[in-house]
Amino acid sequence: MRGEAFFVGKPVESLQAMLRQIAAVEASVDSVIPNGRFGQDTARAVASFQRFAHLPQTGKVDLATWNAIVAAFERAAVDIAPPVTIPIWQISQVIAPGEENGHLYLIQGMLLSLSRLFGGFTPPQVNGRLDEPTAAALRWIQRTGGLPETGALDNATWRKLSSLYRSAWGDGTMGRG
Repeated sequence: MRGEAFFVGKPVESLQAMLRQIAAVEASVDSVIPNGRFGQDTARAVASFQRFAHLPQTGKVDLATWNAIVAAFERAAVDIAPPVTIPIWQISQVIAPGEENGHLYLIQGMLLSLSRLFGGFTPPQVNGRLDEPTAAALRWIQRTGGLPETGALDNATWRKLSSLYRSAWGDGTMGRG
């Protein structure tokens, strides 16, 4: 078709990607594979979205449909996106032994929880200070992760601690017993 080139490319691929995300959380919306071509599968997915959004079911993307898709995509992105890792750690950020930092309350809680599952370190108190028991627990994390044993909390140590915590506790029910 002569006018088909208008319906090919990144804007179509973006539309398809948004519809795919929406379909992941809304079963009544047909999923589509983002391939950049507005074919029958995309028209069917658009029509199913229009039905879901109570819009005229044309299978074509007008401004009202586009705006509704964008809004639904933004809502769906929140539902299916992985949670933000807290604390948000800067690559160059380091908390040295002896320092106080609000992030340490969470870190110490994680270490306390991990101490129930693993031997090798004494659980620290949750006090917001990188005191010697916390530094010793961090050195254990660093040793098990093949990192330099500084007792400081840096990006690599945070990532190893987060990974170990997630694999040990998962949804919070693992490791109990």
